[in-house]
Amino acid sequence: MTIKLFIRPIPPVADQPESLEWALYSFGGERIGTGKATGEELRDIVSQHALEDVWVHFIVPASDFSFCVANIPAKQSRYVRQALPYAIEENVAEDIESMHLVLGEKLSREEYPVLLISNKRMQEWYDLSTGYGFPLYGIFVDAQMAAAEDAAITVVFDGSDVLIYEKGQTVLRMHHGNLPPFLELRGQTSEEELTLKVLVGESEKEKHQVLLAQLEHIDQIVPSIETFELSTFELLCESYFANQNLDNVCQGDFAPNTQKSSSGIRRWWPVAAVATAWFVIQIGFDLTQAYIYQNQAEEYRSQTVALYKRMFPGERTVSNPKRQLEGKLANAANSQSGAGFLGLLGEAGYQISLQPQKSNMAFNNLQFSEQRGELAIEVRAPSLDDLDRYKQALVQQGYEVGIGSAIREQGYVRGKLTIRGGS
Repeated sequence: MTIKLFIRPIPPVADQPESLEWALYSFGGERIGTGKATGEELRDIVSQHALEDVWVHFIVPASDFSFCVANIPAKQSRYVRQALPYAIEENVAEDIESMHLVLGEKLSREEYPVLLISNKRMQEWYDLSTGYGFPLYGIFVDAQMAAAEDAAITVVFDGSDVLIYEKGQTVLRMHHGNLPPFLELRGQTSEEELTLKVLVGESEKEKHQVLLAQLEHIDQIVPSIETFELSTFELLCESYFANQNLDNVCQGDFAPNTQKSSSGIRRWWPVAAVATAWFVIQIGFDLTQAYIYQNQAEEYRSQTVALYKRMFPGERTVSNPKRQLEGKLANAANSQSGAGFLGLLGEAGYQISLQPQKSNMAFNNLQFSEQRGELAIEVRAPSLDDLDRYKQALVQQGYEVGIGSAIREQGYVRGKLTIRGGS
C-alpha cells in the first residue's frame, strides 16, 4: 500500500532549513502520524514505523512563485507546452529561459494558469525534496493546497502570513497585514461580489480579531470566517485529499523518474508474473479438462445409443435415448399389463426408489426373456437384509421374485434377482 509522506520546511525556511513538519497518510487518506523533525530524524521515524513504498509530497511556499494566465489557441498538450514560453514572455520581467514554468489545468478554451519560479530556486527545492531517501511523488504550492471549492477566494492564516488562492487569478503568500488592502483592490477590479472563505486557527482568532473585522467592510467581498483546530500544515495535508486539481510543479526537466524511484510497482512485478503464469496454466488445464469431458460425453452417448438399440432392435431412429426410454416407460405405466419388459423394469426401479437405503442401491446388469416373461437383474445393496427387503417389496406387489445368487463383496452385497408375473 502506498504511503504518502507530506513534508514542509517550517517557515521561514531561511532561518531553519533543517526543521521540518511531516505527516504520514495511508493511500486512502487516513493519518498515521505527524510531527516536527530534522531530515535525519524523519528517516528514523519512518524506519521505526516499518513502512514501505513511502512517497514524498513536498510542500513549498507560494512566495517563491509568480502567477499569470497564458492565452494559447493550440489544442494538443504538446503544442501548448511548446507555445507556453512565447505566450507569457512579455508578461515576465526575468529572462523566460531562466524560469521553470508550471502549466495548470485549463481555465477556458484557450486560457491556462501558469506558475513561474526561477530554475535555480526550483533546483534547490528539488534537491531538498529528493534528499530524504524516499522517492519523490511531487512538489506542491501551499497556497493552492488551501483552495476551497465553495468560495471564490480562500485565505488561510499561517503564522504571521496568509495563504491566498483564487482560481485563475492568484496564488499568494503575504504578511497578514497586507490582506485588507489586497482584498480592497481585488474588490475594485471585480464587477460582481466575490465570496471569501477565511480559515484561522482557533487559538489565533482573538489575536486577529481586528483584522477579521476589517474584512466585513470591504466592497464587493462577502466573507465567511471559520476556525480550525489543526495546525496549518495539517490542514493543508487534509485539503490535499479533497482537492483534485492541484498542480504538481515537478514538470518538464524536474519530473520525478518513477521508473528508477518506484519501490512499489517494481516490487509487485514478480507477483504479477507469477499470477499471469498461473492464469495461463489454469486456462490450459481447464481447456484440457473440457476436451476430455467432451470426449467422454460422446463415448457415453454412443454406448447409450448402442444399449438402447439392443433393447429395442426395431427402433429405426435413436436421437435421444433418455427421452425415448422415458416415453416407453410412461406408456408401460399406463398399460394394464405389468408383465412386459418395461412394466417389470419400471416396477423394479420404482421399488428401489422406496427403499431406506435407496442411495446405496443400484442395478448393474439386466436381461429380459420375452418367452418366459422374466426379467433378471443384478442388484447392489449394502447388506443381505436390504436385498431381502427389496425382494419382499416386489412380492407384495404380486410379482414372483427369486434370488439366484448373493455374493458379499467389500462394502456391499451383489445379488441376482429374477422377476416375473405381476398384478
